[in-house]
Amino acid sequence: MLARRFAFSIAIASASIHAREARADEPDAVLAEALFREGRALLEAGDAARACAKLADSHRLAPRLGTLMNLAACHETDGKTATAWAEFLEAARLAKTKATADAKALEATARARASELEKRLAHVRLEPVDDASDLVLRLDGREVPRAAWRSDFPIDPGRHVLDASRPGFVTATRAIEVGSEPATTTVSIAPLVRADAPAAPRDAVIARVAPTTPTGSGPPAVFWAAAGVAVAAAGVGALFGVRAASAKDDRDALCTSGACPPAGLTRQDDAFRDATVSTVAFVVCGFAAAAAITALAWPRPTKRALATATIRF
Repeated sequence: MLARRFAFSIAIASASIHAREARADEPDAVLAEALFREGRALLEAGDAARACAKLADSHRLAPRLGTLMNLAACHETDGKTATAWAEFLEAARLAKTKATADAKALEATARARASELEKRLAHVRLEPVDDASDLVLRLDGREVPRAAWRSDFPIDPGRHVLDASRPGFVTATRAIEVGSEPATTTVSIAPLVRADAPAAPRDAVIARVAPTTPTGSGPPAVFWAAAGVAVAAAGVGALFGVRAASAKDDRDALCTSGACPPAGLTRQDDAFRDATVSTVAFVVCGFAAAAAITALAWPRPTKRALATATIRF
């Protein structure tokens, strides 16, 4: 409501200067004047959208300071704050070139309105991931200069359409919703997809069995375990075999003429015990050796390598 009151006051203040600027000998002057009057009437009736379109066409046909001020006030009423801000600044620059009291008053009004709108501006920031030299960004159909990339620039609140395009690539289109609050909307633009690239969603991946290959080189782990046990058991058997022989020799030396002292009996027990341990150890060695030979000769497992194939449908 406040913006609408400002729009009405600006429209009334700029009407007289618009009338003095009008020249009937200019091309399209008659049509421009008719559109100007229709635009003002629509603005007063509360139809800002249609009013702005009429005033914009009038200013395009015959640029006038009064028309531009009315157009800026109309866009402010319609909520297009960034557009109105830029138009008020342009009107202030134009008014500064005119040495009349009305123009000076309009210049001050335009700068005051631009300063007030600047506090409420929404901004957008375009962040393309791909910096290709042929990348083109268009916002609402208009190309965005590279100098504006990665910079905050004012934008009207509402819905906007961003297009990213490159020759030989699929154009990406994205809708952007900008709020009316003074904040920055950052838009990240992902790298584009080549036009000749296969459509990923239409691909299906299936498994294919490749020729079998051995799981590894050299004897299996079971062989090495069994062989280790066989070697260790053989060592134990040999050690206790030597000890049993030594204990028997001592027993024979002590037990003579059918008599055997206690020391001889002890060595006899030692010989029997060591001989038993040696026998058991050699039995274990035999079983472990047999297991190692079996593991080495047993058919080795193989693995099937999986490859992928792509089918399209």
